[in-house]
Amino acid sequence: MSHPQQIKGQTGYKRWLLAISLALLLIVILTVGAWAASAAELSSSSTSKSVLLQPTLPPPADLELIKHDIGYDPAVPGGQVVYNVQVCNYGPATVPSIVIEDTFGAGLIFAQTNAPGCNVAAGTAGPAAFTCEIAGALASGQCLGFEFTFDVDPNYQGATVENCATVSSPGVFDPVPDPHPNSDCESTAVVPPTAVGLAGLQASATNSPAPAAATGLAAAGLAAAFGGTLIWLRRRR
Repeated sequence: MSHPQQIKGQTGYKRWLLAISLALLLIVILTVGAWAASAAELSSSSTSKSVLLQPTLPPPADLELIKHDIGYDPAVPGGQVVYNVQVCNYGPATVPSIVIEDTFGAGLIFAQTNAPGCNVAAGTAGPAAFTCEIAGALASGQCLGFEFTFDVDPNYQGATVENCATVSSPGVFDPVPDPHPNSDCESTAVVPPTAVGLAGLQASATNSPAPAAATGLAAAGLAAAFGGTLIWLRRRR
């Protein structure tokens, strides 16, 4: 039979173990809760940063620029060269506006253009560059055309002159590489005016009768005229 003092001691010991167990359980619960809250906050922060760091791509639009000279090829010092520039939008997005960047080399002097918004003055000599900011939407499948006129420096002695242009649209993504390049260059031959004049004379001579044939035709004409005059005089007698 247990002594009352022993029973009391055992009961106190059990209560002490229970209190320790409850305290340890509470510590574990608080620790797990704090860890879970920290993990959730970290995950939320990472997600937010990922969303913030994810780039926002602009709408895609495939722009094309084609440049070629109109006539005046070859050009002559003191003459002019006219370049035709065509800009097309192959989509899929509509562009709000376009910007043409034009670069022209030595020997060319800017004269005029029908493109609006160009920051270049007539008389600007190359090498130089300028831009034309053309407002207005250009939908997918639409094209625009412009002409740029340049004078050829009268003192230019080079064999060619060159003009390049590039098109873009602010805030619009143009995929590169693509089947429709957004830049183009045109090279125009330059020859002395005497060479052009000699070529013209040669072409004229080629299309004209040979000198001997021309002389024979002239003699035949004179003989016919003289014979006709003699016949007329005899009839008068």
